[in-house]
Amino acid sequence: MRAVVLVLAGLAGLKIWTHDQIFRSAAEEALVQAYRGPAVEACFKGTRRDSRPAAGPNPWAAPASVRLVMGRSDVDVAIWDVDNALWVMRYKYPLLVIDAGGAAAGLVCEYDVTLGTAAVTRGGRT
Repeated sequence: MRAVVLVLAGLAGLKIWTHDQIFRSAAEEALVQAYRGPAVEACFKGTRRDSRPAAGPNPWAAPASVRLVMGRSDVDVAIWDVDNALWVMRYKYPLLVIDAGGAAAGLVCEYDVTLGTAAVTRGGRT
């Protein structure tokens, strides 16, 4: 009887984990699809403002990868410092990280969905 209870508890845990993964995957895909257009525009404008001119077609139109990241890693706030005004920016702001492909390989753009701003770097941050 104990084994049956343990198996059922394991199956319940697996069901909860599966639902959570499906929700996170769908939410990420929806955010990427919803903000991909504005992100590509902002990244292209950021590339043109940069010291290296954007020659030819938009390098962000066909990116190598697009992923969703939560929180800006360049904001220096400890996780326990919840009274800090920048805490939300560090741990809750969604960012689309776009890796340019093709001739512009090595360029990485971080588009802040909340603020609507883009930061273009070569090789990205660590």
